[in-house]
Amino acid sequence: MQHKKLLLLFTLLIASLQNFAQYSHADTLRGTNGMGRRWWNITKYDIVVEPNIAEQTISGTVTITFNLPADYNGQPMQIDLQEPMHIDKIRLKGFSEREQSDITMQREGNVYWINGLRNLNYIGNQIELQFSGKPIIAKNAPWDGGLIWKTDENDYAWVSVACQQKGASVWYPCKDIQSDEPDSGASMTIICPEALQGIGNGRLVNSKIEKGKRYNTWAVKNPINNYNLVFYIGKYLPIKKTYDGKNGKLDCTFWAIEGNEKKADAAYDDIFKMLQAFEKWFGAYPWYTDGYQLVESPHLGMEHQSAIAYGNKYKKGYLGRDLSGTGWGKKWDYIIVHESGHEWWGNHISTNDIADMWVHEGFTTFSEALFVEEQFGKSAGEDYTIGMRSNIMNNDPMIADYGVNKEPPGDIYYKGANLLLMIRTIINNDDKFKAMLIQMQKTFGNRTCNSIEIETFICQYAGINFMPLFQQYLYTNQIPVLHTTIKSEESVTLQITNCNDNFEIIYHVPISDTEFKTITLKANQAQEVNIKLKKSRWEQLQKKGYYLF
Repeated sequence: MQHKKLLLLFTLLIASLQNFAQYSHADTLRGTNGMGRRWWNITKYDIVVEPNIAEQTISGTVTITFNLPADYNGQPMQIDLQEPMHIDKIRLKGFSEREQSDITMQREGNVYWINGLRNLNYIGNQIELQFSGKPIIAKNAPWDGGLIWKTDENDYAWVSVACQQKGASVWYPCKDIQSDEPDSGASMTIICPEALQGIGNGRLVNSKIEKGKRYNTWAVKNPINNYNLVFYIGKYLPIKKTYDGKNGKLDCTFWAIEGNEKKADAAYDDIFKMLQAFEKWFGAYPWYTDGYQLVESPHLGMEHQSAIAYGNKYKKGYLGRDLSGTGWGKKWDYIIVHESGHEWWGNHISTNDIADMWVHEGFTTFSEALFVEEQFGKSAGEDYTIGMRSNIMNNDPMIADYGVNKEPPGDIYYKGANLLLMIRTIINNDDKFKAMLIQMQKTFGNRTCNSIEIETFICQYAGINFMPLFQQYLYTNQIPVLHTTIKSEESVTLQITNCNDNFEIIYHVPISDTEFKTITLKANQAQEVNIKLKKSRWEQLQKKGYYLF
């Protein structure tokens, strides 16, 4: 196992070197935990933001609290803020004016280099950054990120932000890399017109009105991804309920645009069903201290931790469509289920590099199938996952290039979910599979990880070598082909091609409705199996848990 793991890492390193030439220095600064980032660790963000709705600009301050987990030798600090936004002033809190005068900043594209930091403490340093500008406007949120300036049906201003792909530095200065989440959470004060509400992550801890402006301060106590820290401004009304969950009473709030209160109230049917299903399969909702919120948004949706963006227009399915083509996807609200699934997969378990985002999207897409299973039975859940195979393109591997902020292909959703269905099928023990998912939350929650850690954990927990499967389906875009030759009523020859030389897969061949014969197939090796098997049984085998064509 260890030898294969090292071989895989060596192969990835060679591939990375081969692809490096296509990336710029700016790509490396954006995607790598380089010299300006690795020496400091964020413990908290405190943000104050005031959008100017008429001019579509924003201004504010960010106070970053950070520690020095390693020796500091005077390296510059890298702060990310994308043009045309700019930092107006820097102040290191708790230091004298003379010490402040040594601090300088130099801009390099979307990066500011902060120099002259001296006499830092090992814990509790605070740097305050004043920022302002006219941020990039999202052309097609949430896929093309940035600020969203719209009006609702009653002509009230409706403002938000979606920035997973572009990064949080599209609107506020930060350490814009997934591998460093603020250990003690974040706060955000949203300043907006008095007639509107400013909604943020976590819980409302303070609210006041001064001179026609509303100041709402929100706080999240748990670690949080940079791109999950967002604000919403609109004519909102809260629909509040309580869910009796695994960790007690969970405060739930649906922030609906005025006029949609009844629709939001009705949506709690899917919300509570989702919470019941996911707490069963993944363990307790991760953020009882911060609560559960859905916030109606001027875009389709996004997994903003404890303040999920909801823009599915209160329809069943994905804006009324079923992405699986099976009919099961039109019986529930896709955005409620999918984006809430990210609270476990993506928000609680987060990857260091977006190259590994299949961990976020593959598990979350598979969570949709588990939701379907809880409502309509296991066969319905399987059919839902299999139905999504028609959306798989197989143009590129699911894992992208590391260290350059390279976004992986859309296959991380549907192909990722089908990879997990295969793993569940091979384990062939649903109690063990469920226990594995719950243990993953305990092992990797509230910290960041890499795909290889997830892969290794699954192998060790299941006691099955899935590495050939991962190498095939994550790191290549080849799909193995199973060839079957029925020689007689009691004999069939099997062979797998179009795969890595070390590929192998465990098959549980259905002999009857309740009996299986377990075999291991290896790459390009014909194997005769002496079983009495009708052709219809092979069709059943191909249709169900195994993603092979």
